[in-house]
Amino acid sequence: MTEFVKATYHRDHKVAEFVTKEGRRLLREGGSLCWRLNNCGNMSSPVVNGLPAPQKTQSYIGFAEVNNPEPHFFFIFPDYETGKAELKKSLKRKYGKKTIAETVPKYAPQGDGNDPQHYLDMVTHSTGFSSDATIGDFSDADLNKLVNAIQTMEGYDKDIRTRKETWIDATSLIVTNGSQPIPHAELHVEHKGKSTIIKADKFGQFPTIPHPQGDDYTVIRQRLSNGTSEILKVLTRTTPSGFFLLVSEMIYAKASTMSHAAPAGAESIKPPHEYRVKPSDTLAKIAAQFKTTEDELKKINQLNGNGVFPEQLLWIDGKGISRGYTVPIVQISHLMSEHKKAKDLSTIPNNVPVVRSKGGKGAPLALVPVSREIAPWMIIAAYEAALWQGKKEDVITKTQNFHRLVTDNDRAGGVESKAGGVKYDGNPTLAGDANAWCASFVNYCLREAGYSPAPTGFMSSHFCHNNPDKFVKISKPVYGAIRYCRRDGGGHVCFVYGTWKGKMLVLGGNQHDTILIEYPDPTSKGVEYFVPIAYQKFAEKEQEKWLPEIDIQSARKYFGEAIFISKSRDEKPIYN
Repeated sequence: MTEFVKATYHRDHKVAEFVTKEGRRLLREGGSLCWRLNNCGNMSSPVVNGLPAPQKTQSYIGFAEVNNPEPHFFFIFPDYETGKAELKKSLKRKYGKKTIAETVPKYAPQGDGNDPQHYLDMVTHSTGFSSDATIGDFSDADLNKLVNAIQTMEGYDKDIRTRKETWIDATSLIVTNGSQPIPHAELHVEHKGKSTIIKADKFGQFPTIPHPQGDDYTVIRQRLSNGTSEILKVLTRTTPSGFFLLVSEMIYAKASTMSHAAPAGAESIKPPHEYRVKPSDTLAKIAAQFKTTEDELKKINQLNGNGVFPEQLLWIDGKGISRGYTVPIVQISHLMSEHKKAKDLSTIPNNVPVVRSKGGKGAPLALVPVSREIAPWMIIAAYEAALWQGKKEDVITKTQNFHRLVTDNDRAGGVESKAGGVKYDGNPTLAGDANAWCASFVNYCLREAGYSPAPTGFMSSHFCHNNPDKFVKISKPVYGAIRYCRRDGGGHVCFVYGTWKGKMLVLGGNQHDTILIEYPDPTSKGVEYFVPIAYQKFAEKEQEKWLPEIDIQSARKYFGEAIFISKSRDEKPIYN
């Protein structure tokens, strides 16, 4: 059976578009809305601030925004059986203690264009049930009768002769340097003698390219700097759908042509700069890299021991600066705006290296800002953990609602709603069991680091699985991998941070209602690991390495209460 992972609805054309894991598209048009959406009960999501905010329903793969007459966000399900099963669960969950007579006016309200009394009469007539029958007392067979009656009333079989399904093969492209997306790149698509330029978005993703029909073919080319071009892919009618990863090794940089000669008599001084600790680093390794000593680094940064931890900032050489201590992540850029600070950190996390002539003693040859390869999104995650120091979600949400920070509208300050005030994307708060935010935290960190986030509205239960054009599953964990698991009440996503005493540590949001570095929930099931598709090639090499062992005592100085190490998740944190 074909497995669909996501769907969209083109309201103006009344077409539902379903996407498989391989990238094939199924277009459904004609028939009734509930048939097109595999939603036999016309179930819709609760709406918060003008956007869908589902609470219990988890099997949907998309939404269809339709005015009925007010805006409604109807669930799109992957198949008819799933939609029917969700309808049965919804009826028992929401109306289990109500009679049919009490249920119908709420399920099919007059404000949505229904005639509740006619609806009730038709349901009781077709099922033979009394209007006083309590839904919670129904057997599974009785519930199926009720669902079939609702399906008829919702018009599932209306206009059945106009139903049409069309399969389209397509290719999705993303360009990467092996670890990070390359934004705004260009490719040339040639078809029937015409060449069209397509551009990647800021996450390196190109528009989907449909495959030609008949004997036609489509050529995808990349223009090279020497004026020639390279054929990347040829698409025909028989080309399988898929997600194509274009790995480009090109790095563009401009070197200054100004004279680099020092003024006469000027003293040669090594400029101080910061270095961000990578997962595989040790203090000895860092000292050797920068031709200094461990004792010098410990003196400059006032370290008590040799322990370092991923994303820690160290001063490298201290001449000309006020020496003091290792810069805590929380102090990295406290004067920057909330959005600018994360963007700057992810783009150039370390100072620009200087390459010199004459054996390292001459003038700089070029200043080339090269972005970090190893999980850049972990810079953002670590910053947030250190910033909030274990403060709870009701405090965090006042200034940093991750639900809202993953969309362009909210980052721009929102847009005015018709009712006045500000309309926001996402849930209005992090606080409360109904506003789980682990997926929004992961999305936020990825987006700030320049990676394409999952669509808003995708919960952790299908965060990675339903977005094969954005994430790829890996066989073993690497630093920064997205860890997915099932647990009571749904799913959970977080980042792999390292190990302590040989046991994995994860960094994530909505862990004990805050942002924590901790052991994973021991009751979690179905654990899987994913990385952004643009990071796939680099992750494959990283899988050959061990996860970094974290020096908890050193890390605790900077993360504080954001480190939660306990034998049981119900115990208070311990740090020894």
